[in-house]
Amino acid sequence: MLAEGEFQGENRLKKAVSELGKVVERNALLPFLVEHKQQVIEAMQHVCDKAIIIAALYNTAFRFSYEEVTILGKYFHVQDKVPRSLLEERVSEIYGFNKSISNAIDYSMPTLIEAGFINRPEAGVYEKPNLSIKTEISLAIYKESFYLNNPLLDRQQEYEDAPYFEFLK
Repeated sequence: MLAEGEFQGENRLKKAVSELGKVVERNALLPFLVEHKQQVIEAMQHVCDKAIIIAALYNTAFRFSYEEVTILGKYFHVQDKVPRSLLEERVSEIYGFNKSISNAIDYSMPTLIEAGFINRPEAGVYEKPNLSIKTEISLAIYKESFYLNNPLLDRQQEYEDAPYFEFLK
């Protein structure tokens, strides 16, 4: 198993496998990806498109991550850097503040940073990277993740001004 080389300890390995299952195997975005399999494979060859696809998968699997990206997008629209404290404060308005919020941010942000979807120039500070989309399918996947997180929205309307899409501007 590939994960065995990346994690030390049986519990960490089990947790990693569980999370991978949720992000990939049981992801509501999976049918869309399978339907466009060849295009997705081609898009994954481009660094920025890969970051967008990974973020879409993660944001669809974890509503908390979607909320984080939406909050960051709102602030990146008007400023270049967002301190972690502001992100924590805004996420707490949705979920209520407790230590779990801080732990969840510690858990989710490294994934988005490692994917290249968010930059962290210094500890406790986030920046929006310059993502240059190369393929239409990565944009379509990201839009689909938006609609899966907002199932009551009318898909016939444009929502590209929503904070969630700030990363693609």
